[in-house]
Parts: sequence; C-alpha cells; structure tokens
Amino acid sequence: MSAPKQSGLLVVLLSAAHGSVDFYVSLLQALAPGMAVRIGVPIGSVVALVGISQLATNAVQPLAGWVMGKRNLSSIVWLAAAVAVAPAFMGWAPGFWTLAAVILVGAVGTGVFHPEAVLAAHDASGDKAYLGIPLFMAGGYFFSAVAAPVGIQWTDRLGFPSMAWLALPGLALAALLLRTHKREGRRH
Repeated sequence: MSAPKQSGLLVVLLSAAHGSVDFYVSLLQALAPGMAVRIGVPIGSVVALVGISQLATNAVQPLAGWVMGKRNLSSIVWLAAAVAVAPAFMGWAPGFWTLAAVILVGAVGTGVFHPEAVLAAHDASGDKAYLGIPLFMAGGYFFSAVAAPVGIQWTDRLGFPSMAWLALPGLALAALLLRTHKREGRRH
C-alpha cells in the first residue's frame, strides 16, 4: 500500500469535526437540569440518559470500527458527523422518550465517527502524525469543554427550541468532510 498523503487541511477539518461531534454529545450534560424541568421528568431520569448515551457511544465505537474495516466504509465519516448533531434538536423534544431518541441518535453518530476519523487524521498527517493526532484529539476536548457554557448561555438567552441553530456549524463541517475526505487506503 502506498504511503499516506499528507494533508494539513484535512487534519484541521477532521479536528474541527471532532470538536463538533464532541460538542453535541456533551450538551445534555450541562443542560440536564433545564431539560428535566422542560419535559417534566425527574432530573435523575435525564442524568441517567447522559450515562446511557455515553455507554452507547463507547459501545458503538469498536463495533463501528470493525464494520467499517470489514466493509471499507471509510467514506461515511461525514455522515456520522452529520448524525452526531442530533442533540442540537433536543429542545424540540416534547417528552422523555423523544429526548432519549434524539440523544441516542447523536450518540450513535459520535460512536461511528471516532474510529474512522482518527484513522483519517493519522493518514492525512503523514510523517507529522505526532502533531496531527494530538491536534485531532485537542479539537474534541476543547469543544467538549465549551459545550456547557455555550449551551447554558444559549438556552438562557434564546430558549431550548432555538438550540437547533447550533446544528448549522456541525452540518457545515459534515458537508466539508463529504467534499474533501478521500481515503487513499488503510495503513493496517
């Protein structure tokens, strides 16, 4: 197999998409009290949903990696990033089960995104993987950390239904991935 092609732009794009994916999956953690009040359920129910979504994300990752490796589905990383924006629509959920569905759809998108995106970032980094992979990881951690203040400020000022507007950056990044993500082949 040929050596990976180095593409700093793709690494930056994947890092931003990683930040986007982790931002959306982290929103409910900060907004659990407000969502519980909004849909009229005990806070413990929404907090349990946070834990279930994290378990789902982490259970999906190895399965997604295995399936994507067997079926050569590396090109769907953009679709996973698009699906991961689902939590931005939690403000439209009329009740607990709708909220659970929205959050779990986002968790699945997050779980599918991670295995392929880290491989793509590695491949795109070429001989600079020692820099590209930490940049990719930092994108996720940074935006996961800003989800709480952004989500709280947004909903305090504009209300929960307006959170759907927060999906636009993630969908734009997914569209950019669709346009630019081309895997040259796996290195393993």
